[in-house]
Amino acid sequence: MLFPCSPWNEGASRAWFLIPHDTLFEYMEERHGHAAGFAEGKWSVRKPSKEAREFLEPYEIKLSD
Repeated sequence: MLFPCSPWNEGASRAWFLIPHDTLFEYMEERHGHAAGFAEGKWSVRKPSKEAREFLEPYEIKLSD
């Protein structure tokens, strides 16, 4: 999965992550599987929490020099 850390905002840079779907799904299911709609695929967040950002850090796309 490829996704940004936050919604688009003109002039603001944002981190992007590239992570295998199942890896992200398992992480989110452990933390949010109890939420209404999660099992039906109707659950989402606008931006990752601080805890999720720490988990996602190894998957962040970084430009090389």
